[in-house]
Amino acid sequence: MNPPTSLTVQRAAPADYPDIARLMAENFRGKFAIALGRDTDVRARRIETLLPTGIICPGHIYVIYSGDTLATTFTLKTADTIPTAPDYARARRTLAKTDGPLRAWWAITILRTFSGPKLGPDDVYLDNLVTARTFQRQGIARQAAAFAYQQARRLGKAVIWADVISSNYRVMGLVEKEGWEIVSRTYWFAPITWPLLGAPGIYRIRKRLSE
Repeated sequence: MNPPTSLTVQRAAPADYPDIARLMAENFRGKFAIALGRDTDVRARRIETLLPTGIICPGHIYVIYSGDTLATTFTLKTADTIPTAPDYARARRTLAKTDGPLRAWWAITILRTFSGPKLGPDDVYLDNLVTARTFQRQGIARQAAAFAYQQARRLGKAVIWADVISSNYRVMGLVEKEGWEIVSRTYWFAPITWPLLGAPGIYRIRKRLSE
């Protein structure tokens, strides 16, 4: 299928948060299913609650709309946008107001565990790239990735990082075509990721933006 002709790419604003939360809850399980629950509506509500705290998408959040419909979102995280311990504590208190302290502790602990690599001044981390089901297989994710590379270069970054689950063969195919390399394979979380995500491992990948 050909991608929609009228795509708009922009930095996310608070008004976009409900759409982002719903898109992520419906189309991207990953760490959010582990941290925020398997019920889609509950997960969407919790994501929307945490988006203003900077914990769910710590960095520069972008949205791609087709008309009035959100097609894709992704985040570019840099060393200066990584949450600090006080940031996580504030997010935990925010979620505890609606979901209780135990649920909040679990959610923030898992999100912190899967928060990505330590970043240097030349690094950027591509996180939470997700496309709505109705827009998949239309080349939009590839366009989003190309825009992410462009924005990363504008930020003065030389290397872009990401994490993907080992069973996401569609993404792995894109990774190979786009010139990414697998840096490490992690299977520590297999007892959690296998039953919940159907994936035994997490691959950390890297692309040099000069390539």
